[in-house]
Amino acid sequence: MDINMRKYLDSFRADGMNDQQLKEIRTGIEHKISTTRIRLYAKPEYDSHQMEQIRLGIENGLTDEQIATFADPSFSDDEMEHIRTRLEFERRSKEEITEELHRKRLHNLLIAFAAAGLLMVIGLIGFFGFDTIRDYLQPLNIVLTLNDVTLDPGDVFSPMNYVKSFTQQDTELILPDPIDTDTVGDQKVLYTLKNGHKSVSRELMVHVVDDDAPVITLSSDSAELTRETDSFSCRAFLLSATDSYDGDLTDQVKCNSLIDWSKDEVTVLYTVEDSAGNVSEADLVLTIKEKPKPTPTPTPVPTPTPQPQYTPSPDSGSGQSSDSSSGGEWQTSGWETYSETSDWVYEDVGGGETYVDSEVIEDY
Repeated sequence: MDINMRKYLDSFRADGMNDQQLKEIRTGIEHKISTTRIRLYAKPEYDSHQMEQIRLGIENGLTDEQIATFADPSFSDDEMEHIRTRLEFERRSKEEITEELHRKRLHNLLIAFAAAGLLMVIGLIGFFGFDTIRDYLQPLNIVLTLNDVTLDPGDVFSPMNYVKSFTQQDTELILPDPIDTDTVGDQKVLYTLKNGHKSVSRELMVHVVDDDAPVITLSSDSAELTRETDSFSCRAFLLSATDSYDGDLTDQVKCNSLIDWSKDEVTVLYTVEDSAGNVSEADLVLTIKEKPKPTPTPTPVPTPTPQPQYTPSPDSGSGQSSDSSSGGEWQTSGWETYSETSDWVYEDVGGGETYVDSEVIEDY
């Protein structure tokens, strides 16, 4: 229960009212009876049934004067009810009579207006002519499929595609002029329907919107670099950036050529934005490798120096060797290395043989 209602009821409880009497007071509050009129029956001298009859009289529209005729504590609740219902019946009868008179007056007034209107129409027809009056009275209506439409740049605007229905009898529909859809923005177009003497119009808002993102083209989506050897420029991998509305946006591409060479893999982000705010991105993945270690240079193997081969001169005697002082001849056609202890026979220049007994000969 609301605190204010409780305080209100407590004030009557202090006057000695019981719970049934307080219930009638609470019902009056719940039925939106003003506190002033509640006090017409919120009195200790009425029991709860008498209070109910007075409350019902208030709710059924009886005036304070009418309620006073039966709000007498000496009347039983049955006597109060009898008087109340009779007053309510009389009240309804008066209201019904008044309402019937009002309906008759209104009916007569409408007939008078109708007659005056008919006479006026007849007079207007006689003055302006039937066709003119008909045109002015004809309802004209245009119904569009949409209140606004969105197109891409360059799309064709066909006005009739957005007309759902219109009044066709003796009318002319005037469609909007062609619009430039190559330019992004909003344009308001007007549809007009007219007959010979009046017209109606409807507006259609056309939004030309660029919602296509640019296209970034890279020469490759990945590349390999070598630390301490290669350098990097993000522009070197950018081929083009084009937009369906703005055209070439290559010079407006943003990228960062400063990369972290300490990492083994780096992703470089390319971004570009067109005039409508559409953003496009592309990634270039860089794999960074270590600089290869130098291959050791092999130590060259020395080439042996050819030794002259001795050939005895023709004047050498059999079984004797000769050196240069005795006219012997060294052959320098090549050399061979022998390392063995055995008998060796070689041909003498003069046709004989020279025999060397168990002599070690090396590096010849």
